[in-house]
Amino acid sequence: MVDDTIRTYDMFAEDYACRRADRSALVPDFDRFAALVGPGARTLDAGCGPAFDAVELRTRGLNTMGLDLSSGMLASARTRLAGNLVRGDLRAVPFRGTFAGVWACASLLHLRREDVPHALASLRCALAAGGWLYISMKSGTGETVESYPGADPQIATSRRFVFWEGAELDAALSTAGFTVVEAGDERPGRGFVWISRFARVATI
Repeated sequence: MVDDTIRTYDMFAEDYACRRADRSALVPDFDRFAALVGPGARTLDAGCGPAFDAVELRTRGLNTMGLDLSSGMLASARTRLAGNLVRGDLRAVPFRGTFAGVWACASLLHLRREDVPHALASLRCALAAGGWLYISMKSGTGETVESYPGADPQIATSRRFVFWEGAELDAALSTAGFTVVEAGDERPGRGFVWISRFARVATI
């Protein structure tokens, strides 16, 4: 199902970019993340899509790299972000101890529930000691598979969305070696709500 989701994003990357260009609801989280990691910090936008968030983080003085599994999304990202874009899987991030912060906004929600612990462990390995993780998920239980909105019904499209409750996400973060420092209030979405966490690499 991850392959189906990526294939769909490859086909509709530019349309998705048009639909998601407004990032104003995330301004407080961008600001908080930048303050936590510090000026000039090397950061990773994990599941960057069209790179709107990476651009926002760069405008706040961060040295941000984008990573995504969708070639279509990366092609879109290159129109607004110069360099530092890598194709890669969130379940096997190709970096070790590299970043002061990882921004994972609405990206891990496409993974099967059983794959998320592997992705979180991979993101933890990409962080330097004391590094920060921002993560947001759709709040709820279960999962759904949806066709891309407005797509020609003759074209097979699908995206998996897995919903997470706050306590469940906190437990997964703890198991992966993170300490949750701040829990974001539920933020309204299109017929659902988002939950977010600022978590730090746990120290022994």
